[in-house]
Amino acid sequence: MRLPPGQRAIDGFPRFGTHLHRPPPAVSTDPRIEISGAVTTPFDLPLAELATLPRRELTCDFHCVAGWSATDLHWEGVAFETLYREVVEPS
Repeated sequence: MRLPPGQRAIDGFPRFGTHLHRPPPAVSTDPRIEISGAVTTPFDLPLAELATLPRRELTCDFHCVAGWSATDLHWEGVAFETLYREVVEPS
Protein backbone atom coordinates (compact mmCIF):
# COMPACT_ATOMS: atom_id res chain seq x y z
CA MET A 1 0.00 0.00 0.00
CA ARG A 2 1.31 3.42 -0.91
CA LEU A 3 0.31 6.39 1.25
CA PRO A 4 0.62 10.12 0.58
CA PRO A 5 3.76 11.74 2.03
CA GLY A 6 3.55 12.21 5.81
CA GLN A 7 0.65 9.78 6.32
CA ARG A 8 0.67 6.71 8.56
CA ALA A 9 -1.75 3.81 8.17
CA ILE A 10 -4.24 2.96 10.93
CA ASP A 11 -6.57 -0.01 11.27
CA GLY A 12 -10.24 0.76 10.81
CA PHE A 13 -11.80 4.20 11.01
CA PRO A 14 -11.98 6.18 14.28
CA ARG A 15 -15.43 6.69 15.80
CA PHE A 16 -15.23 10.32 16.92
CA GLY A 17 -17.09 11.32 20.07
CA THR A 18 -17.48 7.79 21.48
CA HIS A 19 -15.32 8.77 24.43
CA LEU A 20 -17.89 11.35 25.58
CA HIS A 21 -20.33 8.70 26.91
CA ARG A 22 -23.37 10.90 26.40
CA PRO A 23 -26.73 9.48 25.40
CA PRO A 24 -27.50 9.99 21.72
CA PRO A 25 -29.77 12.95 20.92
CA ALA A 26 -33.46 12.33 20.39
CA VAL A 27 -34.41 11.72 16.77
CA SER A 28 -37.62 13.19 15.44
CA THR A 29 -40.30 10.82 14.18
CA ASP A 30 -40.08 12.70 10.87
CA PRO A 31 -36.39 13.69 10.50
CA ARG A 32 -35.59 16.36 7.89
CA ILE A 33 -32.54 18.02 6.38
CA GLU A 34 -32.70 21.80 6.12
CA ILE A 35 -31.52 23.11 2.72
CA SER A 36 -30.65 26.82 2.86
CA GLY A 37 -27.98 29.27 1.83
CA ALA A 38 -27.30 29.78 -1.89
CA VAL A 39 -30.72 28.47 -2.97
CA THR A 40 -33.66 30.45 -4.34
CA THR A 41 -35.94 29.35 -1.50
CA PRO A 42 -34.82 27.43 1.60
CA PHE A 43 -36.69 24.14 2.17
CA ASP A 44 -36.70 20.98 4.25
CA LEU A 45 -36.00 17.54 2.78
CA PRO A 46 -37.64 14.66 4.66
CA LEU A 47 -35.25 11.75 5.19
CA ALA A 48 -37.94 9.48 3.75
CA GLU A 49 -37.57 11.37 0.43
CA LEU A 50 -33.78 11.17 0.58
CA ALA A 51 -34.12 7.40 1.00
CA THR A 52 -35.87 7.17 -2.40
CA LEU A 53 -32.86 8.54 -4.30
CA PRO A 54 -30.39 6.15 -5.95
CA ARG A 55 -27.59 4.99 -3.65
CA ARG A 56 -23.95 4.61 -4.58
CA GLU A 57 -21.29 2.31 -3.13
CA LEU A 58 -17.53 2.74 -3.35
CA THR A 59 -14.36 1.57 -1.66
CA CYS A 60 -11.62 4.14 -1.17
CA ASP A 61 -9.08 5.53 1.28
CA PHE A 62 -9.54 8.35 3.79
CA HIS A 63 -6.51 10.55 4.39
CA CYS A 64 -6.85 12.82 7.42
CA VAL A 65 -5.04 16.15 7.71
CA ALA A 66 -3.84 14.96 11.14
CA GLY A 67 -1.51 12.54 9.35
CA TRP A 68 -3.32 9.20 9.42
CA SER A 69 -4.88 7.16 6.64
CA ALA A 70 -7.56 4.46 6.79
CA THR A 71 -7.49 2.36 3.63
CA ASP A 72 -10.02 0.26 1.73
CA LEU A 73 -13.06 1.74 3.48
CA HIS A 74 -16.54 0.88 2.20
CA TRP A 75 -18.78 3.94 1.77
CA GLU A 76 -22.40 4.05 0.66
CA GLY A 77 -25.21 6.55 0.43
CA VAL A 78 -26.70 9.14 -1.88
CA ALA A 79 -24.07 11.00 -3.89
CA PHE A 80 -24.15 14.77 -3.38
CA GLU A 81 -24.39 15.25 -7.16
CA THR A 82 -27.57 13.15 -7.21
CA LEU A 83 -29.06 15.09 -4.31
CA TYR A 84 -28.18 18.39 -5.99
CA ARG A 85 -29.42 17.49 -9.49
CA GLU A 86 -32.64 15.78 -8.41
CA VAL A 87 -33.67 17.84 -5.37
CA VAL A 88 -31.85 21.18 -5.05
CA GLU A 89 -31.65 22.31 -8.72
CA PRO A 90 -35.36 21.80 -9.47
CA SER A 91 -36.40 23.75 -6.33
